[in-house]
Amino acid sequence: MVLKGSLGTFDIISVIQMLTSQQATGILHVKGLKKDQYFDVYLDNGMFVKAIPMQKPFIIYLAERLQKAAILDVRQVKVLSREAKRAGLSEADILKRFPVTVSDIFNLIRSVSSESLHIMHHLKKGSYEFEPTKIEYDPSIVEPINAEFILMESARIVDEVAQIKWNYTDDMVFKRTHPESKEHEIKTQDNAVLSIIDGKKTAIEIYYMSLLSKNEVLLILTNLLQKGMVSIYLKGKEFKAAKPSIFSKFVLAAKAVLTFIINVIIIVMILYYSKVNPFRSNGYTVNITYSNILQYIGNYQKLRIENAIDMYKIEFGRYPDSLEVLLTTHILKADDLTFPYGSEYYYSKGHDNYILLEPKYTAR
Repeated sequence: MVLKGSLGTFDIISVIQMLTSQQATGILHVKGLKKDQYFDVYLDNGMFVKAIPMQKPFIIYLAERLQKAAILDVRQVKVLSREAKRAGLSEADILKRFPVTVSDIFNLIRSVSSESLHIMHHLKKGSYEFEPTKIEYDPSIVEPINAEFILMESARIVDEVAQIKWNYTDDMVFKRTHPESKEHEIKTQDNAVLSIIDGKKTAIEIYYMSLLSKNEVLLILTNLLQKGMVSIYLKGKEFKAAKPSIFSKFVLAAKAVLTFIINVIIIVMILYYSKVNPFRSNGYTVNITYSNILQYIGNYQKLRIENAIDMYKIEFGRYPDSLEVLLTTHILKADDLTFPYGSEYYYSKGHDNYILLEPKYTAR
């Protein structure tokens, strides 16, 4: 299967979804307009293997990241770079030559793949070409994963980072405030970042030391700040975010209301003029009611929850015990689990099935 084209008609995430739906095996070459926007996406029978930047040999890229994480030193990176230029090396060669653990390489490749996908989410111009070929990889350091899950997770991270209001600079130093009191409340990944914070490292240093993606570290630091487990210091002084003024609060509220009204109008227009129209019956137009609009929104939201439940089963081999589990695994956000105006969905798990019912619609 030969597939190539220009970004614009399709975004690269849609191209990956199309290839995975066809259970394709090969390498998707992606080129943006800038030199740091060249990537190779590896697929094996529709499963996502890895996505790597192509500005330099990948083994050198990994070695430099391991150096910044203080796992390798400058001399070791130079030796590896010299050997990589003289003879082709793979990721496994780092394990053979240097004191690097399988876990370090595994986590780093996963993080680099996540970062590459985060960048590709924003690519608007460029080109792509799929090369059907056999994919070879070491299963001990690269684990194929369901492509829909990794793409959904990547989109969630990109959206959440776009909403973060914290502005991190190189001058900001992170310090632990109450490291023992709330550690049991956070996830293992968050705790891995917390353990690096020593009152001296900045966000970029924590990012390199953690072997996580930059966006993941940003979200974790924001979560730790919100929980009061860390604080930010700027040149020796504690940093505090400026409180929004009454005017700015009014502007934000007005924008939220206006956005909601526009979305409702768009939904109504699409439904009213589409061929499959719930507001028409036997060729006669019926009145558009508040409950009709809510029902459409609810149906869409219910479908999103059902897809998330199915994704959870694919990943963990079982249905979630409750809808709240989808929050702890970051498949959905809290707003996704409540019908507009706070009504809760009914969920019941059976042996190998589940029941999901939306709230009863009542017109206002």
